Amino acid sequence: MDKMDYSIYCTPVKKSKVLIPDYIVNSGYLGDIYGFIHEDTGIYVITGDRESVSKESKAKLIGKIGQKKHVSKEGLIGVRNRAGLTFFFINKGVVKEVEIEVYSFLQNIFSRNKGLLETDYMSDKCAVLIGAGSVCSLVALQLARSGVGNFVLIDTDTMDIHNLCRHQCGFSDVGRFKVDAVADRILDINPLAKVVKFIKTIQTVTEEELVPYLGENSVLITGADNREADAWTSHIAYMSNTPFVSIGFWRRAFAGEVFYWLPGVHKSCYRCVLGRLKSGRVEQQRYYLDEQHLEQFNFEPGLSVDIDYGTTIGTKVILDVLNRNNKNYATKVIDVYDQYILTCNTNKESIGGEQAKMFERPLMSYSLKTVHSETCPDCGEKKKE
Repeated sequence: MDKMDYSIYCTPVKKSKVLIPDYIVNSGYLGDIYGFIHEDTGIYVITGDRESVSKESKAKLIGKIGQKKHVSKEGLIGVRNRAGLTFFFINKGVVKEVEIEVYSFLQNIFSRNKGLLETDYMSDKCAVLIGAGSVCSLVALQLARSGVGNFVLIDTDTMDIHNLCRHQCGFSDVGRFKVDAVADRILDINPLAKVVKFIKTIQTVTEEELVPYLGENSVLITGADNREADAWTSHIAYMSNTPFVSIGFWRRAFAGEVFYWLPGVHKSCYRCVLGRLKSGRVEQQRYYLDEQHLEQFNFEPGLSVDIDYGTTIGTKVILDVLNRNNKNYATKVIDVYDQYILTCNTNKESIGGEQAKMFERPLMSYSLKTVHSETCPDCGEKKKE
């Protein structure tokens, strides 16, 4: 019996290759290159040069580009001459030539957004996130994947083990400040993003520290589960003409609320919509993140899938806000819903209590009309104008 040739069924072995940004190829750059080496697959990823890669990025020094083949004894070596750019990988004295695949950050990383978002339009936008917990960690990564290029993270908390079931970061981040952990995740999506961190409460961030990141091309986002922080941030939004979005949840995350405010549009401020506020969320049953006080209540916090559902709706509002002046963008939410939006994961009273009755069915959302207070120092004065 003739032997069968099984080689035709084998997956062809991929050649080693280096992925390199187009700007490094076209600029004539010589010097250190940063990124990641994957020897098991033979793929070497260059994320930038010494100037472009953020100090917060996990990208490592993986080689150099020079005009001679032996510019370095080990690692990824690029040789630039009249013939063009050639790459070699040197490991323990063994030299291997590597194929080049050029990529563009905008065209390749965000190519699946084409027709939905203009990534180059988003790269100049800034998201100022008050809180880096389960809500804002998801918002930050969603916005990074949408092409937002600038982030400010404000939080004093550290990652704890009980955060893992709902937070976007993992076990390796336990014990770190949440702003550091989230910043790493942002830069892992877009190594060229700029991330500023404040290990402070929003009330203690000074005007001088915050003002450079505010304005019409920014958005203030709260997800810190503290209504006073939301009210404070709403006031900052009015004073600086910066859009504002708040995302929060009610008991067991059975329902979520999204509030937004836009400068130049006759809208109520957060404090007027939600009344006279006290510190904390208990009066509105928004304490799904308050792990330290769980013993006072007879229920568990919301599941990650419940929190993520409401947070994603809030993120759609944020994208609408950032693109409100973009003629090539079709708004998804803010042209339909008023500025206070309620969503629900379930309308079962066994989970949400009496308030669950306000929803006719699960996975529904609606908005409530908002009103100004005549005496409000923010929107009350603007109403009289």
